[in-house]
Amino acid sequence: MYQLLVPRLQCLVHWRHQLSALEEDGIIFLVSPPKQGYHHLFLDGSCCNHRHPSLNLAAWGVVNATLGQPVAAAPLAGITQTIDRAELMSLVAGLQWADGTELGLCFWSDSQSTVHMAEYIWQFDVVPAHAENQDLWTLVQMLLRDRAGLPTDFRWIPSH
Repeated sequence: MYQLLVPRLQCLVHWRHQLSALEEDGIIFLVSPPKQGYHHLFLDGSCCNHRHPSLNLAAWGVVNATLGQPVAAAPLAGITQTIDRAELMSLVAGLQWADGTELGLCFWSDSQSTVHMAEYIWQFDVVPAHAENQDLWTLVQMLLRDRAGLPTDFRWIPSH
């Protein structure tokens, strides 16, 4: 009799556990936000090893061009390792960094889809039902609600 189930590879189980454990660490900010002013934050995400999706590894980063300093950078937490989630996580980190301040923010990203969705949520306070990564977009929506009345802009910058 043939078995139809493929046995789980222990190394992949360990890999997924390690990626999930990153969520417990949270974001470490490298610089404290000022209380006011208008700041330009450059966002980026990356993902390597697309030939074997179960082995993808993604990371993200945020740089404050106004201060000339990095804000945060980290491997992407969770077992879903994609470029879209990495780009989106950089936006989440930028919003969390400025949370509780009166900062005006301009987010610059080479991810046109991230910029368009963020603009849509900022304008209409709705996360479309068809949006992938609902968990992160819902977090963006909550963080944007906290910014009501503060200058918040999103700009696409072509790259690659």
